[in-house]
Amino acid sequence: MYSYTFDSETGGIILNSTPTNFSKEPRPIYAAELDILGFDKYWDYDKQNDVPYMWAESNIYWYRGVQIAKTKGGDLYTAPELQPVRDENGSIPFGKADGAKLEQMDIEAMCVANEDLLTVIEDSTVKKIVKEYEKFKDKLDIFHVAFSGGKDSAVLLDLVKKALPKGSFVVIFGDTGMEFPDTYEAVEETKKQCEADGTPFYIARSHFEPKDSWEIFGPPSRTLRWCCSVHKSTPQTLKMREITGKENYTGLDYVGVRKHESLARSTYEYENYGKKQKGQHSFNPLLEWTSAEIWLYMYSRNLFINKAYIKGNSRAGCLLCPMSGGCSDFIRRYNYTENIDSFIDIIKRKNSWDSYSEAELHSYVTSGGWDNRRSGRGIAGNVLKYKEKTSEGEITIEVINPNSDWKEWIKTADTVTIPMKIEEHKNGATFVLQEKDVKAHPTVGKFIRQSLKKAAYCVGCRVCETNCKGGHIHFENGKDYTDAAIGIAECDTPDGDFVYHGHFNPYGYMSRDCTLFQEEDGTAYFISAARDNADLHVYRLSEDYLNVEKLVHRLWQGEYREAPSVIKSEEKYYMITSFCTGWAPNQGKYAVADSMEGDWGMLKKIGDETTYQSQAAFLLNLNGQLLYIGDRWNAENYFESGYVAYPLKVENGELVMEYCEETDLGKYL
Repeated sequence: MYSYTFDSETGGIILNSTPTNFSKEPRPIYAAELDILGFDKYWDYDKQNDVPYMWAESNIYWYRGVQIAKTKGGDLYTAPELQPVRDENGSIPFGKADGAKLEQMDIEAMCVANEDLLTVIEDSTVKKIVKEYEKFKDKLDIFHVAFSGGKDSAVLLDLVKKALPKGSFVVIFGDTGMEFPDTYEAVEETKKQCEADGTPFYIARSHFEPKDSWEIFGPPSRTLRWCCSVHKSTPQTLKMREITGKENYTGLDYVGVRKHESLARSTYEYENYGKKQKGQHSFNPLLEWTSAEIWLYMYSRNLFINKAYIKGNSRAGCLLCPMSGGCSDFIRRYNYTENIDSFIDIIKRKNSWDSYSEAELHSYVTSGGWDNRRSGRGIAGNVLKYKEKTSEGEITIEVINPNSDWKEWIKTADTVTIPMKIEEHKNGATFVLQEKDVKAHPTVGKFIRQSLKKAAYCVGCRVCETNCKGGHIHFENGKDYTDAAIGIAECDTPDGDFVYHGHFNPYGYMSRDCTLFQEEDGTAYFISAARDNADLHVYRLSEDYLNVEKLVHRLWQGEYREAPSVIKSEEKYYMITSFCTGWAPNQGKYAVADSMEGDWGMLKKIGDETTYQSQAAFLLNLNGQLLYIGDRWNAENYFESGYVAYPLKVENGELVMEYCEETDLGKYL
């Protein structure tokens, strides 16, 4: 909104009443960033990260109104060159050679100096939020704040809370799974605050792990940013469908977008409809704010600051983004080396050019290549599943080993008016259309082509599902999943004749991977995956075990845990679960509780990264020996799948799985 000057007295920023059409987006600089860039070679300062020392505008660093340095270059592996400003005598302003020491900013004094103008900005924004709410409150199903864990969304949420009645909106964190580790701390802190003031807070996450989706789609690029749809907008839409109970809900999201962030966003308007998601209104209350105003608001209103900023990151976003580069890439990798390198490994592995030398591959990662691709060319592992040719007036389309059923995709159209000759065969189907018919009905022809391509390549990312307003598409890993209900049968012995009592969805929720746990007093619990595997639900069973009595937990909402198994040991309850990765094994995790209906702790890893090539089936206590029984799935032939057994033990409250080539169960009987 307003221009600013650097203040030599406080070391901060002073807003003035002159509107600005352009902002250099200043950000506060802490000791952590100074250390990374090598400032300590030229300047003396205390190694504390509670209070910032200076400001940066892009690559230029300002201390108390004086430009003291800039950086040049840098990439993922190479630190940028730090270039101190020197006077005609070669001296560095405030440098240690002159015995100077950098002073911390006077945050309190800076906030006091800006309070009047900051209040004006706050009040005008709150009014905008209220006006937009009043405009739609009787027309829409849901209002929500899109929370990212970054500074802009933190300010946005605080303003919305001040503007709107309690209970009139929800907060949704779109967890891409690629967030900075520090972002999750900011999310947890915000979630606690929302819980304390009665604001519903939800987490939306794709059923895909990012590393799996990168393998499937290839690394995202500047023009192929599939990651935003798969890992951000789609899970949020599915979450709002869940919250509202409506497939075709209408809603409005308050978004912390600012036009000063980038050239692309400079053309944004306050309000739009359907640009991000069909049926969705968006409102950008912070559109005119500059980063100077954002930071002043953060400090003056004592909002929680994501530590990613303190560590030198200018934005809190995805770990490795094709839109990033230069110095920011270096700082990001410096702070989160292991996390980022795991994605770099995928970039290298998915590069199909075997002729690349190590030096060329390094350049491909650091200087452009992976982030500039415009198609699937150059991505290793691509398999041709769709072929099309035109000959003698006929268009022949061949779909080879499709990932999903073309008949389901065709249903997304009310009618198909072009006649097709269809020949289905073992490995797919062949479709023959007359060229003249396609030319006469180009829209229908385009739709048929798209439907067949979708059938061929669909991996169940659910983007199409959220964009289908007719509700025709529902996926479970690319396949339709129908009933997902509890089935109940009763027998006096495990090997006798069971009496079937029917099936149902407990409280209307689907029920997938499941297990039972019985207390010593006979109280029994049914644990199952619900909501397309997004949550784990814990139900207390009725006394006769033929129905559920109460839903006592919705565990790890939006985190896609399946294959639950529970055991009790030393008055503690341990639950092992798996992430959803189809037939492929993944890192098993467990949680601990003092009771089945008590609070379950954080998920912790157990076994190795594939749980020793298994997925939890059930847990046993055989005469005091705890045993993990796991499924070892054979994806090629289900009936050749088998079981593995590994001893478990509790050490200092931690559940430990012991690997062994073969476990003799007989010795425990």
